[in-house]
Amino acid sequence: MDYSSAGYFLWSPALLREAAAVIERHRIDFLFAELEKAGGYAWRLSRRFGMPFFYASHNVEFLRSLDLASDAPLRLAFVPWLYFLERQACRGALATFAISEGDAEVFRRWGNVSVLPLAFDEEVFHPFYEEEASEPPVVLMVGNFGYAATREAAYAVRDQVLPAVVARHPRALFRFVGGGLPEDIRHPSIQAAGFVEDLAAEYRRATVVIAPITSGGGIKVKVVEALAMGRFLVVTPKALEGIGTEGWTHLAVADLDGFAEAVSAALSRRPGRTAANWERVSGRFGARSQGALLLERIEAALEGGMKIAPSQRWP
Repeated sequence: MDYSSAGYFLWSPALLREAAAVIERHRIDFLFAELEKAGGYAWRLSRRFGMPFFYASHNVEFLRSLDLASDAPLRLAFVPWLYFLERQACRGALATFAISEGDAEVFRRWGNVSVLPLAFDEEVFHPFYEEEASEPPVVLMVGNFGYAATREAAYAVRDQVLPAVVARHPRALFRFVGGGLPEDIRHPSIQAAGFVEDLAAEYRRATVVIAPITSGGGIKVKVVEALAMGRFLVVTPKALEGIGTEGWTHLAVADLDGFAEAVSAALSRRPGRTAANWERVSGRFGARSQGALLLERIEAALEGGMKIAPSQRWP
């Protein structure tokens, strides 16, 4: 349906009415809301119809907006509203699912929260493929560069990592895949690919994958995808939050001061791919295993029951 920018970013009474009309026409046992504004709608619909709902969040959005406000001060205006929506969603939900323990700690002040990491598609991202040798070697960074933490990491690559790496490996190419890369992140050794149709192909061609993240929250799904593809990873400790450092192979962890050295060492070795991480990464983060776990938790919560009295106040 069409609605205004204000309706998209803040609230849409028309969307709420349309959702209510769908519920009135069909037999619905519970609602599942993903992200904070959806949680707000589900909270209102739950009160109206006396039905339970589940809430899933990819970030603590009010904290994310605070983080982004350093570059976009107008985002500060959204913080109280996002805080209200997330609090009400967690308080009203039969269960809330967070993607990391750090996020769950914030949400637990308001309700019943468990951790369910972001899932990747095992049919797309896996290490069972014909390796595509890359010449010249490619250092791949994937992300939404419109997001402050990823954009800052890209600037760190340009200023701190790339010069030292290219000094030792003059033919190395740094390939940035994803939207929002600033125009001033340019260099003869940088390729700005933007959005691509086949992300798995980018991983297959990469010599080294990097995630030099130093801020932000949640689990970095691109790190999980790179582990699943079996590529050699160079990451900061921040990039492994919610994933952990123990038990992985084909991985180097370094802060920004040591990042260029770790990348250069990997380029010298040309480590190729590995399937050694597959069983662990697919078991913890694969869509099939996570989907089954989600269903188990929903069924357990529904068996516990939750009585909600329909509200006469609407909308």
